[in-house]
Amino acid sequence: MENKMIYTLPMFSSLLSELPQITFSGTNICINLKGYDYDDIYSEVELIFQEVHYFSKANALFSVDTIEAYDKVLEIFNSSIILQLMEANRHLFEEINKLQELKHYSLYLDGYDGYNIVCKSIEIKEL
Repeated sequence: MENKMIYTLPMFSSLLSELPQITFSGTNICINLKGYDYDDIYSEVELIFQEVHYFSKANALFSVDTIEAYDKVLEIFNSSIILQLMEANRHLFEEINKLQELKHYSLYLDGYDGYNIVCKSIEIKEL
């Protein structure tokens, strides 16, 4: 099964007006992005990952595995990260998955970082 594109950023990560802002609040992680598209139209986006169980951030130069997620939020199917979490503690993993299945999302921001997040859901707010 192919990965699924969830959201395309309205701006180019190469044209962000400031560094991505990452906020941790309880089990949620919020990534705020502000920047421009090629028509010089300004946008702000808030990506809220809810009930996060795994988060990784790697320098863009070391994020070749997330390049498919360039300026996009992708849902990753057949995720090796989810498989690793399941193998680490199968009982806990099954309990977490009972109500709502964990999902693996990926985001790549040019010149910044690649992100991998395993969580219950994502909320996207265009500000």
